[in-house]
Amino acid sequence: MKLLSTLVIVAAALASGAAGAAQYGSDQERRDHNREEALARWRADHGTAAESSGRQTDDRSSLREKTKEGARSVRNFTHRQAEKARNFSARQDRRYGTHHSTTDTSPVGGAK
Repeated sequence: MKLLSTLVIVAAALASGAAGAAQYGSDQERRDHNREEALARWRADHGTAAESSGRQTDDRSSLREKTKEGARSVRNFTHRQAEKARNFSARQDRRYGTHHSTTDTSPVGGAK
């Protein structure tokens, strides 16, 4: 009796394994078909390789220009802020009669 129940369990396991393998095969075929359709749509939207290489060069140059413009903007902002800080220090020096250059703030010399 024990042998019979073991054979039934093994047979059921083999049957479910075969069904899973068949389902995996059909899923794989569906995935392959979907991938091919997606690639065909992408190629239709983006043109041939020769066209896309020219477009890619244009994209890179426009990206380069955008990057340079961003860097230029940050650099100009930084310079404006530094100029404002210098002007503020000069106004404070005129107002209170102190000069930052007379104070020795080096670690060796210490503050006066």
